[in-house]
Amino acid sequence: MFVETHMISQFTAGETSVMDLTVQIQDVLDSGSIENGIVTVFVRESKCSITTVDFEPGLVNEDIKAGL
Repeated sequence: MFVETHMISQFTAGETSVMDLTVQIQDVLDSGSIENGIVTVFVRESKCSITTVDFEPGLVNEDIKAGL
């Protein structure tokens, strides 16, 4: 089994900041040497979270922030 570790640094604009990491993750995958496998995304900040959702501007910029 092969394992590669990569890091993406992302700084937020503050409270209820929501961002799309798809392009950054795809760039890391494209630069790696593994062709098939599983990607694990981890955040090491206690006040952050990762979720999967269709990045729809109305949903992300309004509904999710309102819910938070």
